Amino acid sequence: MDVAGGGDSYKKEITDQILKRARGNFPWVHLAVQKINKCCTKVDVENALKPCLLAAYARRLLRVEELYDALGSDDLLEIHRTIGDLCGIFVVVDKEEKVVMNNATAREYLFHSKDSD
Repeated sequence: MDVAGGGDSYKKEITDQILKRARGNFPWVHLAVQKINKCCTKVDVENALKPCLLAAYARRLLRVEELYDALGSDDLLEIHRTIGDLCGIFVVVDKEEKVVMNNATAREYLFHSKDSD
């Protein structure tokens, strides 16, 4: 992992957070490390470690437009790219423009992660 700056103690803190949140979910670790390697600030690193929960907790499948509205930011330039950046391999956008959990393991991980954080 290549966290820019912050020193060894900060790198250890981030590594510990990743391992705690991963709970054996190695695809999530891979996604988190990729995202962290692109971060320039500690706030960016913190945001990179947040899982994509809106799609997981919706009572029904959300359309891309609904997720865009739920995020509440007119600053988003490309919602499909944002979904990919925030949720990685855990969700996909289907042909009907609905945001779908990629598999049951991803859904279980996100629910478990939310309950214990």
